[in-house]
Amino acid sequence: MKRQRRLLFIVMAAACTSLALAALPGADVEENRKILRDWQANKPEEYARIRKNYQRFRGLPPAEVERIRKLDSDLYKDALKQERLGRVLEEYSAWLMRLQEGDRARIQSAASREDKLRIIREIKDREWFKQLPRAYHEQYAAAKTEKERQDLIRRWRQQEKEFDDQWADTHLFWSGPPNKRPFFPLGQQAFWKEIFDFVRVKLYPMLDETERDQLEKNIRDFEQGTNPGSAFVLLKTIHDLSERHPVLSLQPKYTNFKSLPPEYQRALERVPKFILRDLSENRWPQYPLGVTMKLRQAKMQPPMQLGPANSRDISDGVDKWVQKELWPRLSESEKSRLRHAEGKWPDYPQALHELAKAHRLAIPEMSLPGDPQVWEFLRRRPMMPPGRKGP
Repeated sequence: MKRQRRLLFIVMAAACTSLALAALPGADVEENRKILRDWQANKPEEYARIRKNYQRFRGLPPAEVERIRKLDSDLYKDALKQERLGRVLEEYSAWLMRLQEGDRARIQSAASREDKLRIIREIKDREWFKQLPRAYHEQYAAAKTEKERQDLIRRWRQQEKEFDDQWADTHLFWSGPPNKRPFFPLGQQAFWKEIFDFVRVKLYPMLDETERDQLEKNIRDFEQGTNPGSAFVLLKTIHDLSERHPVLSLQPKYTNFKSLPPEYQRALERVPKFILRDLSENRWPQYPLGVTMKLRQAKMQPPMQLGPANSRDISDGVDKWVQKELWPRLSESEKSRLRHAEGKWPDYPQALHELAKAHRLAIPEMSLPGDPQVWEFLRRRPMMPPGRKGP
């Protein structure tokens, strides 16, 4: 109830209107009177402002009064939304009071809601530009065309958004009770060596140009230490890329037609050329994956596989891990699934990754190094709060 009363006051203050506490819909009249008496005794300026706003509120058209009441009622139905919008309205009300009289009058006298939003954005843009560093102002003044000036504005806003996003990511990363977070050995050189070795040898060769650019940027930010949360952002990027590109073989090969086994070359020569046009040569594992898919669809795939099709084919370490660590944890249906995938690539390593993830295990030589709980923690953390947008 208190939050509801406070919210309605904020709404009306932001619109330069108000309402007596005792007149609120569904309000406890006696409790409201106690609040008013307390403000009258201890907050005379606030009390005087409320009385003044109440008189303004009484002068509003009935439709506007009803609109404000309905807004408050709608917001109160969703406590989380009410709390968030309440903070926004408080900030807006405080910002409005800080404006120069001319700007405040422009907002208050706007003919429509759209005009009001346009004026607010105009003022906020002006304030944003004013707080930029002096060097930015000089660079802006030196721009010769309007397009150059707008390009500068877009670039600076993007830089600011990335900086803000990293702060948000860092807060999200460390939110929650400490005893529910896995230990992140961010200060241990051995931890980072394992990570970068995995990235260099196994992950990086699978990435496209855009993914490589993003990863390299995150690595530079981490090494320079200029952005907050750069370690988290880098780990999250590596995690997301490894999810998108699971390791399907410890020895990448067969990246073009000439490197394929003879039986695959002969099979491809019998496939119509237009079907093979989208094969990506010199890309691992895209090329062997594409070849396998095309020949399976044409029912022409040779018995030999283009990658490891069982745990022994991957490595002795993976074979021992499957027998001792993974297999005892599997249900009968999971065991059946793994048996069914044996003899087929990429089916077998893909099934291995999915089962390991389901049981929170790390596959030796194939999964990201370190504690699987670290990566599970990152998997459950979005890079940005849902619904958030940049400036």
